[in-house]
Amino acid sequence: MMFNNYLKMFLRSLRKHKLFSLVNVAGLAIGMASSILILQYVINEYSYDSFWSNADNIYRVTHQQYQNGVEQFHSAKTFEGVGEAMFNEFPEVKSYTKFMQDEVMCYTGENETRLNNQNFFWVDTTFLDVFKLDFVYGSGKGAFNDNYSSLISESASKKLFGNIDPVGKWYKVNEGWAFCVTGVFRDIPENSHLNMHFMASDASLWFYIMNWDNTQGKLVSEENRNAVLPTHYSDSRQWRWAGSYTYVYVDGNADPKQTENKLVSLVDSYTEQIKQDGGDVHLSLQKIKDIHLSSNLQQELSVNGDKDLVLALLFTAFIILVIAFVNYINLSLVKSMKRAKETALRKTIGAEKKQIIIQHLLESFFINLIAIVVALILIELINILFVRLAGKPIIPGNYTDNYFMLIVFSFLFWGTLLSGGYPAFVLSSFRPVDLFKKGLSFKIGSVSLRKILIAFQFTVAVVLLTVTFVVYKQITFMQNQDLGVNIDQVLYMRSPYTMIKKPQRLERLNAFKSELKKIIGVKNFTTSSSIPGCENLWQRDDVRKAGTAPDQKNNFSIIVMDNEFIPTLGLKLISGRNFLLNEMNQSSIIINEEAAKLLGYNKNGSAVNESIQVGDELYSVIGVIEDYHHEYLKKAIQPTIYFNGYDWRLDVGYYSAKINSDKITSTIDDIKGTWEALYPEEPFDYYFMDQTYKKQYEADQQFGIIFSSFSLISLFLTAFGLFGLTSYNAIMRTKEIGIRKTLGAKVSNVFYLLNKEFVILLAISYGVSVPIAFFIAKAWLVNYSYKIMLDTELFVLPFLIILLIIFAAISIQALKAARANPVNSLKYE
Repeated sequence: MMFNNYLKMFLRSLRKHKLFSLVNVAGLAIGMASSILILQYVINEYSYDSFWSNADNIYRVTHQQYQNGVEQFHSAKTFEGVGEAMFNEFPEVKSYTKFMQDEVMCYTGENETRLNNQNFFWVDTTFLDVFKLDFVYGSGKGAFNDNYSSLISESASKKLFGNIDPVGKWYKVNEGWAFCVTGVFRDIPENSHLNMHFMASDASLWFYIMNWDNTQGKLVSEENRNAVLPTHYSDSRQWRWAGSYTYVYVDGNADPKQTENKLVSLVDSYTEQIKQDGGDVHLSLQKIKDIHLSSNLQQELSVNGDKDLVLALLFTAFIILVIAFVNYINLSLVKSMKRAKETALRKTIGAEKKQIIIQHLLESFFINLIAIVVALILIELINILFVRLAGKPIIPGNYTDNYFMLIVFSFLFWGTLLSGGYPAFVLSSFRPVDLFKKGLSFKIGSVSLRKILIAFQFTVAVVLLTVTFVVYKQITFMQNQDLGVNIDQVLYMRSPYTMIKKPQRLERLNAFKSELKKIIGVKNFTTSSSIPGCENLWQRDDVRKAGTAPDQKNNFSIIVMDNEFIPTLGLKLISGRNFLLNEMNQSSIIINEEAAKLLGYNKNGSAVNESIQVGDELYSVIGVIEDYHHEYLKKAIQPTIYFNGYDWRLDVGYYSAKINSDKITSTIDDIKGTWEALYPEEPFDYYFMDQTYKKQYEADQQFGIIFSSFSLISLFLTAFGLFGLTSYNAIMRTKEIGIRKTLGAKVSNVFYLLNKEFVILLAISYGVSVPIAFFIAKAWLVNYSYKIMLDTELFVLPFLIILLIIFAAISIQALKAARANPVNSLKYE
């Protein structure tokens, strides 16, 4: 019965205060919907790799290498012998695995199905001891015990073999290496940094390398095959090259920090030669659940997230929700002051404090309940848009996800308590005689709570808007910066997988190049082991100036290219010369400015004709290229050596063609025809280099779009709340305005009266917000090697925008009040 009375009172209040109800429901709904979307995205980011059994005890071993105290590289890969050594020498390490990642083409039978650019993993026999896979067909038992067995994912199985059980069926890789499917595992969830679809044993890799006849395109006869002999982890060759991804499973009762500390002595035991040459190696343990958000190393298995950006979005979700509740509290305070007499009358006729509190909390509950329902409807409507912005689905369609339901009920509970609690408890504590007074107000100390909340909103709005401008300007700066390389209208293809080791490789390449030059729309054609926009994986850590001590070596990026690479990409030679056509002198190299500087050549020209030692080989510098951004501007330019040749260490390189024609489509068709004639075994997949380069900025762009979108939502909520607040403010001061007009006040006087308080609060908030915004902006820009200056305009513009919003929100009510008939105003009650 009592509940029915409270419900009737709420509905009566809802009808009587339509503007109050609309502003509150709309503001809360938008705030809740935005926050739920962000929180679901954040939860998804934090869930990466948590589904693995014993995920809390699986660690990746990361590798930092120094030369004379200077870091050379920090990689997700480490030495081949590390995992086995830890397993044998650290009792707390219960299992380990190591693997290498490759990029291949997989195909069935007579090229019935061909899958290009597939990640292929060469794993050891202990892989399934660490990573427990769920099998659809077959099993992992004995999967890596012979040279032909392979495990594939469910989606890969469907692409290659259709909807059948493929166990026992064969497929081929690249030049024709054949593998038999022994098991099909369920796809690893998307929220994992391990994107695995094909795997075979690492012994299989060496078996095919040692026994494949490239001329015949088949395995050598059995009597001539070389056996792949296992090596012990103490073999020095397993401690020279950081080429394996290594994961260990550590006992849950062990302290991972102690295990990590023990790695120091382990490294000392097996890297004596590195230390003698002035090097130093530091290994660390990285929890698998932390990789996605807390790792940005060289040679990562996939593009990871950014913990700072996710936390920024989480902060934004919190702020949006707070602003929505602040709007509600502000309007509730104003409404409570207006309803003070009603409360006083109820208390006079015997209403208890508890009943007053329950009434206000129930009203708050009903408002929040309506708002959360509207929010769920909004989420359903904008989910597709948010997926486009975030790049992944994040909202469960049936709303039964445990996290989702927890968020919804938490919003309802805390929203009711926080937004309705203060007015309820404070108003119920006043004596009836105080409630009949005209000057009733809510204060913290001597300061009005309403003013504190408004100042908080302004401060947050200025900070978010400033950071949004900084993010937008930084992204624009990176996209418009001169890269030092011309990649417009450059089309590229991966070099043919089926031709990697075949003797006819160079012959076919020369024929392909010759045919392309006959196409009118093709200006240049080049081959290279890497292209701008892709991480250059080939590194050498043993480069030094000839004649210097071994401890003077440094880490360099390595690119193999032909003589057309420089003109095709518009690179500039600042001294020396380019490689010559069919130049046979393989001891000639080109370096970039950064390499010349690192090697001690102060003048770029002084490096020409000088000798550089790479490992045990001597090379002569014939030219110096002006520095250009091979990767995007978040990374510093790497010292790079350019070799001349076609024998690419990474097996698969790039064919790039500069198109000099408006008829791009017909030119591509001509290139495709040439490709299919010379490489009938390979699908023709092409990409544009400028688009690939821009993809590096996708994470920053998505963050910028999402952050700016929700910053604008918070700004909208602030303006929305201001509009509702000034409406009530104008209504409550109706008599005052009427009296002032009777005494001769003009419209400008009334406008000044209603705006003054908010402008003062904005000025105070601005003084607080600028140092906060400056600190956040500086902290975010630290992640970029090339960044913008924090100009004054970035901090002044948000102030002017919010000032304009204040005038716009208040002007409507100010003009309405100022133009009202004073007689009607004085009769207002």
